[in-house]
This record gives sequence, structure tokens and C-alpha cells, in this order.
Amino acid sequence: MRTWAILSGVVSALAGLTVPSARAEDFDPNGRAWNASGDLAAIARQEGIALARPVERFDLSALRADDGLLLLAPEPEVPAGGLQAFLRAGGRVAIAADYQRGGTTILDWFRIELGRVPTDGVERERQNPHLAVAIPRSAHALCAGVDGIVTNHARTVRHPRLRPVLGFTRTGDDALVLTGRVGEGRLVAVGDPSVLINNMLRFRGNRRFAANLLRYLAGERRGRVVVLAGSIRIVGSYGAAPEPTTLLEALNRALDELSKMPLPPGLTRLVAFLVAFGAIVLFGFLVPRRSPYDGEHLVPVPHAEGGFAGRLGVFERPGANLLYPALVYKSVLEADVLRLLGAPGPLALRDVLERLRARRVPAGEVARFRELLLELDRLAREQDRPPAPPQVHPADFRAIVARGEAVVSRLKSNALEPRPLEGGPHTDGRAA
Repeated sequence: MRTWAILSGVVSALAGLTVPSARAEDFDPNGRAWNASGDLAAIARQEGIALARPVERFDLSALRADDGLLLLAPEPEVPAGGLQAFLRAGGRVAIAADYQRGGTTILDWFRIELGRVPTDGVERERQNPHLAVAIPRSAHALCAGVDGIVTNHARTVRHPRLRPVLGFTRTGDDALVLTGRVGEGRLVAVGDPSVLINNMLRFRGNRRFAANLLRYLAGERRGRVVVLAGSIRIVGSYGAAPEPTTLLEALNRALDELSKMPLPPGLTRLVAFLVAFGAIVLFGFLVPRRSPYDGEHLVPVPHAEGGFAGRLGVFERPGANLLYPALVYKSVLEADVLRLLGAPGPLALRDVLERLRARRVPAGEVARFRELLLELDRLAREQDRPPAPPQVHPADFRAIVARGEAVVSRLKSNALEPRPLEGGPHTDGRAA
């Protein structure tokens, strides 16, 4: 009887395995449907961030020190202790959950309260007044370039020690996004996971927020971001040994018990054969034909060194879009030129060109610098326009830097006094 009990336990463990399915579901991190979140992968590629997207099971012990973690509408219970261990060690975690999902359990564990979106005084999406818009509440990396986030079935989030960075009004307890320190790590709470689904990422603000969130989770070391969405089973704890699967545990226990039984040799061999044969047959049916991980996004991104040049290290892979480094260089170049021109603050393009002429920069160089600034302005304007941001190839980026540094070098080496300008400052913007 004991032998049959062991075999029954093995069969029960095998039957308890979940078979990977191809069904489409909400927040599917690999899906292209309107309610999936596969578009996050495209945004991650544009930002030079590696994305891991497990679809069935994830063990928190597999997290690396420089990883970021995005919990997107988690349905099963999340091992809070294992998650806190990751935060305590300096990890970055974002939890996007509303009242419809089991993710409220993990929010409760962090004592984050959910509330209702105010009905009055809230900005609405122009084409659909049923959709409330969250606006920036404070200066933060998550809000960079975000005018507003269009929400769907949102809830407000509140915690006395977490900072509201986006909310439905300028003040009050109606934040959509909170962030703050937990241990040595950073926690982000978002009251509406649907702001990150494919259909909502068509809004400029939502797409910019998604890029900011992935960049924030990746951190300065540009680690990968692990997206755990929907019904994926989350087990284990950061820093602990990997948690064995239920099947392996059952088989090991069965074989161990079998070896201890005072059975005739023939019966022992028969039972062992049945256990092994049953496991092989069931594994053949249950193991997915394709890996539950998208291998393309598990390729590690090389860590960047410090400084502007170091930050470009993550973009050295073939085919990388250097739009983001180009926009960073735009800010650096403009600041350097204004400083070298002795400008007390931002100047219109016409005024910048006049000051360059006053420093006796050759007319050809002034004309080329004007074209460069206009091109960088165009890239900044079009970075969030559909269907995709403009592509900046390595040769384009090298040309941008070369043209900009030529002017900076000219200004540094030019010891001539500036000619007095005729007339007052111009105020007609970029109409040079």
C-alpha cells in the first residue's frame, strides 16, 4: 500500500503542473492584442534596456543585484518576504495594480492604500471624457517629458512615507504614482496597470512614462528589467537558493522512500521503472515546445562606465538607436555653448548665431551649427510621435558630435573680444 501511496503522490504532483498555453490574456507581456503589454519590449529596445518576460513561473532567487522588477497586475499571491529582501539589498521594484487584481495583496503588505479617483476637478482625455488624466505632481525622473497619463480604471494610491509624483490634482491624497526608498532599494506604486497596455501606450504621455519607468528600474548600471504580468506564478526569495519544482521534489521523495522499502528486488525494479517511465511520458506532454522565456530580451546589456561617454556603452550593440544619446548631447552642447558665450540664460537661436558671429566664427561654421541645432530640435520633437521614434545611426551620431565639438573648440580657442551687437535681443524664437 505504501508503494501505491508514493506513486499516487507523484501522479498528483505531475497533474498539478500548469501546461503553458497560447491563450491571449490581459497584460500578456509577449502579446500584441490591445489588452496585452508586448509594446513595452519595443520601448525597452529604444531605451537600450534588456527585458526578461517569463510567462509561467519566476523564482525571485534568479534576480541579479542590478535587475529591476515590474509587477504588472499580479494575480497570484506574491511572496512579500522575498520581494522585501530584494528591496533591502538595493533592488528597484514597481507594482502596478488596481482593485481588480490580486496585486492588492502585495500593496496591502507594503501598507499602500487604494482609493477612488475624484469626480471633480480632474483633467479628462479630450476624445474620451470617461478617461481621467493624471498630471505631474513633483519633479522626478518618472515625470520627465510627461504632460499627463491617460488612465482607464484607475485607483489612487497613498502612503505617508512615499512621494506622490503623478496625481489627478495638484495636491491632496489622489496620487496615481508613488515612489520612495524601501531599505536600500526603491519602490514605485502605480494605481492603474492598464496605463501600460498596448492600447494605452498610443498616448504620448503614457509612452513617455513607460520609457521613464523602465529606465528608472534599470538604474544607472542599466541592468535588465524583469516583467512579471498577470497570472504568472512567483516563488522563492531574493538571495536564497532556487526553489525546487513540485515535480522534482515528489520524484526525489518517491525514489528515496522506495530505496528504504524492504521489497523483493523484482518489485523494487518494477516500481522504479514505472516511476521513471511515467515521468518521461508526462514530461513529453507537459514541457513546452518553446521556451517560456523570450531569449532575445535575456541578452545582458553591458554595464556602462561613468561620464557621458560611459553612458553610451549600452548603445554599442549593432543596430542600436542612438536617439537618446543624441538628445543627451543636445543638452550638453547647448549648455556648453551658452556658458562659453557668457549668456546668463537660454537664448533664442537667432541670438546664439549673432553671438557666434560676434566672436568671429566663420560664416560657414555658423550656418552648419544652425543646421545642427535645428536637426536636434527636430529629433526632440519627434521622439514620441508614432509610429516610432526617429532612428539615429552611429554614423549620424558621430557627425552630430563632430559638428558640435567643432564650434565648442572654436569658442574655447577664440581669444578675441566680441563685437558689440547692434540692436536689442530678439524674441522671435527659432526663426533665424
